[in-house]
Amino acid sequence: MYSNIIPNHLQQELIQIGEDITRHTFRIGDIVISITEYVEINDMKCNKRDIWRAVGSYIGKAAGTVQGYEAIARFYPQSVRNYYEILSASHFRMAMQIDSKGEYNWQTVLDYAVDKIDDYGRPATVDELMKVFIYNSEPFEFEDEPISGVERNPVSEFINYLSDLKRKAELLPIPQYKRDEFQRVLRDMERVLNSLLVEV
Repeated sequence: MYSNIIPNHLQQELIQIGEDITRHTFRIGDIVISITEYVEINDMKCNKRDIWRAVGSYIGKAAGTVQGYEAIARFYPQSVRNYYEILSASHFRMAMQIDSKGEYNWQTVLDYAVDKIDDYGRPATVDELMKVFIYNSEPFEFEDEPISGVERNPVSEFINYLSDLKRKAELLPIPQYKRDEFQRVLRDMERVLNSLLVEV
């Protein structure tokens, strides 16, 4: 049992680090998407690899790593990120990889990881997801037919819309203090909507 290996205070620190990594992964991906839109709007003569390299130069990561951040941010809308917020960026990445192989969809994988909290007190590891969904070395049965996508509702749709607005706000030709004010309002709206999503 992993909890016997790692002292409790270090477990909590590692959980926090994992949450930070996940948040930064999606944020960097969203920034790349914003920069891509900025480049297109301003008809700048550069390609996607130039953007990945430029972003990578600021965060100390390779262009290929930044490309991966963008892919995961494009794949998962904000409502899905919120719904599975207990999971790490590695869970999201693995679910996306498994989905691309076509046998299982990403939602089935993420649901499996979350369901294991009842058994382990934590989500299934990424290693377990590989074992179950890629190598099929553990029996797995659907309780129902696999779901092709996240069930939509107006609140989650609006959260996705707000997320898009936040990205577009970064492109507006306005003073930074006005941009900060605008984004603060959008964050407040998103926080209220997230609380509604829990109740829906």
